[in-house]
Amino acid sequence: RCLGAQECPGGAPGQCGEHRDGSSPACAECIADAYQDGSKCLPCGESGVSVLPIILFAVGGAALMVMLTYAVNRDLLLQQNSVLSVGILCGLTISAIQLLGVFRSLAMDWFEPLATIFRMCSVVGFNIEVLRLSCSFRTGALTTYFFRQLITPGLACFVGVVVLLKRRFAAHKVDVLTEYMNALGTIYSMLFISIASSSVLPFVCYDHPDGASSSMLSDPAILCWASDVHDSAVGIAVTAFVVVLFPFVVLVVWATWKYPSFVLDANNGGRLLQCFRFLFFRFRAEAYYYAAAFMLRSLVLCLIPAVVRNNAASQVCVMAAVIVMGHTLQTWLQPWRTTGVNLVDGCVTAGLLLMMFCGAASFDFAAEIETIQFLGTACFSLCAASLVVGVLYFFSKRLRPSPWFQFFVCHHKRDAAAQARYIKVLLQLRGKVVFIDSDDLKDLDTLFDIVKSSVEHLVVYLTREVLTRPWCAGEIATSVKKGIRITKVRTPTFLPPTEENYANIESYLDLTSTSLTQYAISYESVASALRTLLSTAYPTIAMDPELAGLARISEVVAKLASGTECDKVKGSASGNMGATISGKMGRTATAVNKPFASGMVLVSSDPADDEASAAAGILVAKMRLALLGFMQEGVFMLAGEDDLEDDQAARYVEEARCLIVILSAKTLQCPSQLKLIIQSMELIVSQKNSHSATFAAIPVSIPFFQFPSPEYFSEDLPKYLPSSSEKASDMVHMFFKRLAIAFATHASDDVIENQVMHVVAAVPRETVVSKAASVGHKNIFGRVDSHDTFSTAAHDEAPPVGTRDSSDSNPLEEMMHAGFEALRV
Repeated sequence: RCLGAQECPGGAPGQCGEHRDGSSPACAECIADAYQDGSKCLPCGESGVSVLPIILFAVGGAALMVMLTYAVNRDLLLQQNSVLSVGILCGLTISAIQLLGVFRSLAMDWFEPLATIFRMCSVVGFNIEVLRLSCSFRTGALTTYFFRQLITPGLACFVGVVVLLKRRFAAHKVDVLTEYMNALGTIYSMLFISIASSSVLPFVCYDHPDGASSSMLSDPAILCWASDVHDSAVGIAVTAFVVVLFPFVVLVVWATWKYPSFVLDANNGGRLLQCFRFLFFRFRAEAYYYAAAFMLRSLVLCLIPAVVRNNAASQVCVMAAVIVMGHTLQTWLQPWRTTGVNLVDGCVTAGLLLMMFCGAASFDFAAEIETIQFLGTACFSLCAASLVVGVLYFFSKRLRPSPWFQFFVCHHKRDAAAQARYIKVLLQLRGKVVFIDSDDLKDLDTLFDIVKSSVEHLVVYLTREVLTRPWCAGEIATSVKKGIRITKVRTPTFLPPTEENYANIESYLDLTSTSLTQYAISYESVASALRTLLSTAYPTIAMDPELAGLARISEVVAKLASGTECDKVKGSASGNMGATISGKMGRTATAVNKPFASGMVLVSSDPADDEASAAAGILVAKMRLALLGFMQEGVFMLAGEDDLEDDQAARYVEEARCLIVILSAKTLQCPSQLKLIIQSMELIVSQKNSHSATFAAIPVSIPFFQFPSPEYFSEDLPKYLPSSSEKASDMVHMFFKRLAIAFATHASDDVIENQVMHVVAAVPRETVVSKAASVGHKNIFGRVDSHDTFSTAAHDEAPPVGTRDSSDSNPLEEMMHAGFEALRV
């Protein structure tokens, strides 16, 4: 069966179109000295074809490959997103052009001008006959197909030569493997559809009227499965698939699967990511797997004409389904690194779909009416099933919300970020599920929906300005309206709103960043909710002023977790604060320390600062497991130890593995912390002089800490340590020359855990413990120091902050350090 009227115009049996070979099956081949131009055969003599266009095309392609090899290996830090977007859009353009070539393989006749456009675009799909090679070189169809399959290996060799030449002549060092893999991967990704569709060409056949024979759609002169030429073409295709296409697909899937481990691998992860940057760095980090999904979609599209044969209706429906699924994934993930590229990608996909449907509309599907009826019914059923499943899913979410949070801690980040986080940590240790918005807040609408649908108990942490925050006010208004259980935790700094504030609630709220009305929360409802909150309708936990540091927060958590708030006792200081939960838990109930022992990690914070104490508690809770990888002594906290004697503090420091100092807003005014800093620096200097340095002083700064100015040492420090000497000032100054590790208590759990890894990495792996002696030099507190020490292992120099002893091969430590290094990079 001829493909069209140009091949077989009609007339006597065996009559073919002009310049066509009547001896070839289906009049598919042109006569000698003629070339294929779409569905026509034109004489070579009239076209004036020479070898020059072929040479120009080869030289131009080579130059393009050279420029591409250089461009894709440029330093990403030097590339603006606008330039990167241009490169991505060029790649999408080439992919779209190749997809048009796949459309050309469908079992239907395309109308003009699309038929001509598809034919011109097929050069990107390795259709070298567009160059009229038959006029210059008399080659058969099999030879042409063989050379077509050599294009991809030829590109691999050419890129390798370019990279080697670059290493030879470049002024900077060139990583050959990295640049070669990235350049070749970029080219293969851009031409993937052409590589895949070219590999399956011998399998894309159409049937002849006798029903027993078929021909290749790309070359009807070759009979499928009935000629040696086709058997040879199949062998070439299978070889190309096994040697080129399949290994590349496997490599892409493997790299995508291993991407998380690449990120965490501190040794080779960075180099591997550079090798596969063509896969990952075009996309947002959260959508790193989209490259593999995009490639698999392209592979399926190329296989459709070979798998679904002789049925245009089925081909169009299956191909449309695959494109729509890919488009849905792209719309959901928004994977590209810039918004503009995501928009263009969506528009291009929609355009390709419409183009395919236009081609289908011009085709006579009368012979396939039964198939169309079946597919139409299947599509309707799919739409109906999707709607039913969607309704049932969201209805089930209404009945059984997931996730379900037993506690939601409403707080002001500036005043209570660490305290809220520490409350969450302590409640989680008691088996509770807790939400604070720092962990996974996407937008306020999502936040308010979580409050109204997934929260059992709202804990309002009343600090000075918490009620002025619009998101806190919205959470409270939503909870009051919804009837959610609420407990207030009143801190000493809280100031309730006045009647004037209630009357002018919009002025009372800080609305510089958002407005609650866009979330259907009126300001009248906010004022009413705040009044209700601060009335006797909800119980209050008042922080015990007799307790300090972590003891106060631990007492609050104990009452929340045990349900003590059910026993309401009339309030205290503020008459409108509602019921106050009474009953002291005492220091013993909130103890977080085991007895101090030599070799422990010492953690110090300002006992008068609840934020600092909470930060210390968070740090200790999250670092305990990591420390077990190389030490068994544990952690000893000085949070809340405001009555610690100088001699006892000095003993702690001398026998500890290291001192972690939480630098908070008033650390520079806290005598107990300043004394610990001085004692620790004295010990470091003493150990350095005795060549047995293992102790480390690790500064950890939380938000709102300000490093001391030069005037502080001469003017302010003597006020807080009247008995200090010039040596003490030098010790404090020496301490603040160390690089402090940031600890963002207001950040998400992931960020905090990353910063905890920094702290753990600074803890010494070995320890030297000083022994008390009757002889030695006096420190600035009048205590006798000794240089007599004992050691778990010989160690001449203390590990610097942020490093580790490479001789320690504990598996847990190695894993933790690898994660720290990868996240730091």
